[in-house]
Amino acid sequence: MDLQSQRYESGVVGYTDYLDALRTLLNVEAALAAAGRDLALARLAVHRALGGAWVASGPLAEPRMVPASGGAGAEGANK
Repeated sequence: MDLQSQRYESGVVGYTDYLDALRTLLNVEAALAAAGRDLALARLAVHRALGGAWVASGPLAEPRMVPASGGAGAEGANK
């Protein structure tokens, strides 16, 4: 985007070209954010499908995901 801004300021391209580049940048950033959201939702769906649950460790603790099986990763890691 810096290149397009420099080209506009030097008069090489018009304002509409600059705006098109800016719009494209914003569309790509929105698509990236949507992909990140979709990835997080897919990971949550897999976690839930495997029987995981949200567990808080204390009154002000952030919730965290733990496996429902109670295997080595769940109980052993908290001690």
